[in-house]
Amino acid sequence: MFKRGLAYLTAAYIALCSPTVLAREPPKTVHFPSGLELKIADDAQLTGSDELCSPYIELRRKKGIKLPKECEYYDPNQSGNRLLEIGKDNLNQQLSPHIKVRDFAKIGKQEQLRYARRGEYWQNKGEYFYKYIRVDSELLDRLEQLHDQTHVPLPIIDAFRSFGYNTRMYWALGKVPTSSHHSSGDAVDIRVNPQKIGTIVNQLFENDGLGIGGSFIHVDTRGTKARWYYSFGKKKKK
Repeated sequence: MFKRGLAYLTAAYIALCSPTVLAREPPKTVHFPSGLELKIADDAQLTGSDELCSPYIELRRKKGIKLPKECEYYDPNQSGNRLLEIGKDNLNQQLSPHIKVRDFAKIGKQEQLRYARRGEYWQNKGEYFYKYIRVDSELLDRLEQLHDQTHVPLPIIDAFRSFGYNTRMYWALGKVPTSSHHSSGDAVDIRVNPQKIGTIVNQLFENDGLGIGGSFIHVDTRGTKARWYYSFGKKKKK
């Protein structure tokens, strides 16, 4: 009887440790083309929920209204891109051959901090960076293709932007907040003359988002075709 029970427990242990069972364990990190591995920040206190946070999408500012702190890193587009924890030592590490962590995590200089949540950023060489970001792997791949096919510098001027930052910025400007793809980690703005890369970028983002400014472009991997241009700080559909 004892041997039979021991055999059963042994079989149960082997079954629990089998690759099939272990594969069900949620991933704790995300791997990038460079080999870099970043820790997933699975904390509802950071990412919020649809029930709590979605009412603040396109909500005009009213007296006394305040975004719940749990919604700071909410993903308004439900992209599936995980929230990642960034250490200060990660900032200069590569996500892909041409793109560093700092390119996605950058908030900006002191004046850009007015919309950031206090204490949730790193300081490095006079600039400030998020401690948590989202990064879309498909966007990284397209940006690398854009580098390889255009052979021109493509400095990123804006990438990840927290839902909280985006909401407070729009409220401060007297505008209605958007469900920005920057908050989902699948959008970047690039400083470049659009005429130099127009044909190629249109092909690479044929079925996604492309916004054209005088000296920059916005690209995103939203999964549906959208085109617009920027004029004097305003966004106009094409």
